[in-house]
Amino acid sequence: MASFGSQADMESAIRLLKEQGVIDINMQAGELAAGNGAESAIPSLSNAASEPAAGFMMQIVVESSRLRQTEDTIARCGGIAGQAGVE
Repeated sequence: MASFGSQADMESAIRLLKEQGVIDINMQAGELAAGNGAESAIPSLSNAASEPAAGFMMQIVVESSRLRQTEDTIARCGGIAGQAGVE
């Protein structure tokens, strides 16, 4: 999962991630529950200071070999990606 402070930043990330071949992207304003099992980037939002003001969330499903590239893309677009996990 990734979080963004603005919808424009999230949309920029979506465009780049689609070009990179992500498997699935699920967007939502506010908190997004964990989805079906797959490799994903999951943010740690327990600290209120790290939570974006607008609360734009995006769950990203990628192949494990592309996880680092996905995290870098999210960061370049102003998002926060947390540690990866396999469900």
